[in-house]
Amino acid sequence: MNPAAINALSQAAQSLCVRASESSHDYVVPAFVSSWVAWEALRTRFIRVVIHSQGWALKDADNVLAKAKISSMNRAAYVIENLNIKSPHQWPEPSARAWRLLCSVEPLSHRIIHGFKTVDPIRAKAATRLVLFLVENHQWLEDVPLVVAKKKKDRILVGSLLSPRRAHPTGQQRKVEELASKLQLDLTQVSKRLPSLEQLTTAIVSYGA
Repeated sequence: MNPAAINALSQAAQSLCVRASESSHDYVVPAFVSSWVAWEALRTRFIRVVIHSQGWALKDADNVLAKAKISSMNRAAYVIENLNIKSPHQWPEPSARAWRLLCSVEPLSHRIIHGFKTVDPIRAKAATRLVLFLVENHQWLEDVPLVVAKKKKDRILVGSLLSPRRAHPTGQQRKVEELASKLQLDLTQVSKRLPSLEQLTTAIVSYGA
């Protein structure tokens, strides 16, 4: 997602969170799901910015990430580590603490999103507030070191996640094959295609939906 979409989703989740607090539990699940999707979008944005900062084109980052299957915290951490960054669990505090907290919330997201069991609404509300806070106050991600230098003041940080990214000068971009190799991905692998509008429309008509 682009920065505007991430902000819009976060604001929608915040609105649902307020409704969940002010009324019945009807908004608890939608609020949590929206907050977790916002986090996953920000997490993907973080990895995309890291890849771009290391010299690859944004379109190449998107192409590779589409094949990287970073839908879990563990898989995202694996990709991050293969980009020459320390494991998120070894980041400086408070970045590592924030990552660990989100890892602790992930099982709750699986339970809710995949519809296995009902959850305690009070716990879900608390998880939603935590996730939204970490998404909206994401300085902890921007402060992650890209390069660990001998002197702390010489560290290169990830920097702003939601600012526009400039294209690299022609001829200075790294090859996409190098990125795929670092992440052990096959560029010839075909990603699953999204359903076409025509297909969806036809199905709606056939079901009378």
